[in-house]
Amino acid sequence: MAPVSLASAIKEVAARDPVLAHLVVLVGPIQHRPRNSDGHFAALVRSIVFQQLAGRAAQAIFGRVLVAVGGELSPEALVAVPDETLRAAGLSGNKLASLRDLSAKVLDGTVDLKVLTHRSDDEIISRLVTVRGIGRWTA
Repeated sequence: MAPVSLASAIKEVAARDPVLAHLVVLVGPIQHRPRNSDGHFAALVRSIVFQQLAGRAAQAIFGRVLVAVGGELSPEALVAVPDETLRAAGLSGNKLASLRDLSAKVLDGTVDLKVLTHRSDDEIISRLVTVRGIGRWTA
């Protein structure tokens, strides 16, 4: 099967289904959101930081966390940063505890982010929810 562009797929679906065609007119076509280029660990850190916060506030805190780790968001880099520095970046005690737990579980192999991409959704969820602050919806 030849690859199909997102635009042509939207056009095809809209031609086949009047309800979806109407939705495309109302809200516009689906926008492609590329994967997080920083990897799975950074995506999980971002998810934890953004929980229950307004977008701009969460983005500011996440940006300060990135600066605190020197721009490379890895479990090793995060573990090396003192709690006081991360709290000064704006992390709550609970978010800090969640990020510490995530880092520890990635480092000890409890959560192996490299193999998760080859697992079923249920396997991924069951592994990720062992981390404090990551529930089913985050997983």
